[in-house]
Amino acid sequence: MVALADACPLVSARMSASVTLGSMGLSAAMGQTCLLMKFLLALLRRLGAWFGGKPSLEVKGALGALPAFDPTSSVDADELLARYFVHPRKYSAVTKKLKPEAFVPHPHKEMSVFRIRELETENIRDLGQKEFADRLTEAKPLLGWGQFKHRVLAEPSVSLRLARWNRSDNAHPRHRDVVGWPVIQNDPKETKAKQKEVALELAERTLLVLVSS
Repeated sequence: MVALADACPLVSARMSASVTLGSMGLSAAMGQTCLLMKFLLALLRRLGAWFGGKPSLEVKGALGALPAFDPTSSVDADELLARYFVHPRKYSAVTKKLKPEAFVPHPHKEMSVFRIRELETENIRDLGQKEFADRLTEAKPLLGWGQFKHRVLAEPSVSLRLARWNRSDNAHPRHRDVVGWPVIQNDPKETKAKQKEVALELAERTLLVLVSS
């Protein structure tokens, strides 16, 4: 790439010489060569960024429509699930993790997640904004999500499971409910405490992804 970058001054010098000699055809050819070299250099840099860069935990941009997805397909143990959030109090800027409160479903009996298999990071963001944040009673900008592997739900300290996708619920094909949360009859306070214990274990196994402002 250094050779390509250094070539243009040489071309410029030769162009000047060729103009002085009255060889306009040669000058034009050399000018085109310089432009081609600049293009190749920019292309090499872009390829290096694509293939040599590190994954980011901040999301920018958008990719458009989501790929087709079969909601009845089996969920592999290593398939990633996303838990979206819109409130800054749901994560810690110090530990870079979601707080247990981001998972506790109380007063509900299930926790909403989305299957994010085969999606680019920007697609995951768009899905969360349209199918979660925009559908709240008061629409809010999506702040991010926690993603974890399906196998985590089956761990003894978590002991949860995914409910089947139900077409009659008019749910998004990628949406699923996490069920099996502990419920103490007639004791909301104890129920929330027990669910928080499970949520703490889940939070420890979850990667936080933030949407860049």
